[in-house]
Amino acid sequence: MLLAMLEHEGLLDADLVLSLHRALVASPCRIVLAGLADAIGDVRQPNLPGTVDQYPNWRLPLADGSGRLLSLEEVLASDGVRRLTDLLREVG
Repeated sequence: MLLAMLEHEGLLDADLVLSLHRALVASPCRIVLAGLADAIGDVRQPNLPGTVDQYPNWRLPLADGSGRLLSLEEVLASDGVRRLTDLLREVG
């Protein structure tokens, strides 16, 4: 249903994360937040419910979609971070 909504509104493109953030920006929300993990394609889930010692939860270092850990410099230079910050800047 989300994909259909994005397509109907003309917001869907190859970058699904950016498309979803475009929908948030186009919504009546007064505050839109974006996470670095989304911008760099990290697919791991922080705060996995029901775990204490089995999963690092809030101690996950940032990684790209393949799981390769990234330095702060790599994160800040990421094309995904640039595209997402550009989108958020457009709406002020």
